[in-house]
Amino acid sequence: MRHAFCLALLFGVVSAADAPVIDPALAPLIAKLGDDDFDTRETAEKAIIARAREHEEAFTPMLSSLLAGERDPEIRGRIEKLIAKISVVGSLDWSVEAGQIYQLPAISNNRIYIGNKDGTLLCYDITKGTKLWTHENGGPIYKSLAVEDGRVIAIRVRKEGRPDGRVFAFDALDGHELWSWQDDIKSQNFTAPIIANGSVFLGRASELICLDALQGEKRWSIKTENALSAPPSVSDGRMVIEQFGGALQCISANDGKILWALQLESHSQAGACMNGERCFVAGGVAVYCVDVTTGVKKWESSGLENVGVPLAVKGNRVLAAHSQTLRCLSAEDGREMWSRELGGHIYAQPALVGNRVYVGALNTKLTMYCLDAATGETLWTHVTTEGGYAEPIIVGRRLFVGYHSKFYCLKTGMPGPASWPMSGGNPGRSGCNDH
Repeated sequence: MRHAFCLALLFGVVSAADAPVIDPALAPLIAKLGDDDFDTRETAEKAIIARAREHEEAFTPMLSSLLAGERDPEIRGRIEKLIAKISVVGSLDWSVEAGQIYQLPAISNNRIYIGNKDGTLLCYDITKGTKLWTHENGGPIYKSLAVEDGRVIAIRVRKEGRPDGRVFAFDALDGHELWSWQDDIKSQNFTAPIIANGSVFLGRASELICLDALQGEKRWSIKTENALSAPPSVSDGRMVIEQFGGALQCISANDGKILWALQLESHSQAGACMNGERCFVAGGVAVYCVDVTTGVKKWESSGLENVGVPLAVKGNRVLAAHSQTLRCLSAEDGREMWSRELGGHIYAQPALVGNRVYVGALNTKLTMYCLDAATGETLWTHVTTEGGYAEPIIVGRRLFVGYHSKFYCLKTGMPGPASWPMSGGNPGRSGCNDH
């Protein structure tokens, strides 16, 4: 539909009511594209690209509308090159040096929050990569961040070289500390935090903890027989956790009461992923579907290699990464819909947004893939200059991913969710945020 709209603009058949509202700063910049001075043209082109980042998907129709009315052949040629340059998918939009990144950032309100090994929390504007603020946290942030209701949740796992385990809430606008929580147990063995219904849920070794997101006070905690292997997954007042050894438990998010338990035949460290009344979890080479209400296993589907990263699920599709192979399964019965060998190990959860799958495969260098969700066909790839373990985040028409010390923003060319506030995209950790 969008391509048809742009073609209609090019041939001048779009009605005045359908024509895009033109950025008033754009026309004089377009005029400078015809200037005899190279520096003037170059400056104008850079300014136009900067405006494109501000207007997102509305910008290409603006340029196309101006192209339709332009008669100067040189300016027309330069506008056409700009449209092609701005709309190229899989290309680098911006990148920043953000220190050693060992966790998943969080995105909300056009801001991305990154924590690093040096103990620095950083906030960037997602459209330009401009740094907005930093906060020195006094110790490394190894776990993923979470953001909700103007609060950024981060866990300091070490301080002065010793285990610490203090949970912080920072103001999302300027980074000042709102509250912190810590008890007598000094630990660095935490899961990433998950925010849902005004609570912060996190695992610490063999304990599940619930904090009040507004004040930071502990609401409840329960001990588990074995250590928690991944963050909890939360949906509709229920929470599912996976312990080392394959024990799956469903817990009331309100008070920590255990609702049911299921022992899997084999286990992984990926944790559960929830979608409505179904829970999906990996165990060894198998993928399981469990009824969230009853704890009854509905189906299992086995691959050839272990599943080492969280599953991703949306609609009727479940994505499972078996070493270098990505399988798409039916959420209804577990049958394989398609399978792709990516030529590199998949170290992080795929993202499933719209009708696209985004996944990284590492083989010396990291290749980010954009696949058609229906067929598994490769739509585009982006190869980095270095390796890394990258969990993709999709917001708007951008893909965000961190590799070691560098953080990249790539163009996707497709609409995406407005935020990616925590690991997995949502409290259910389903690898999407647009359902």
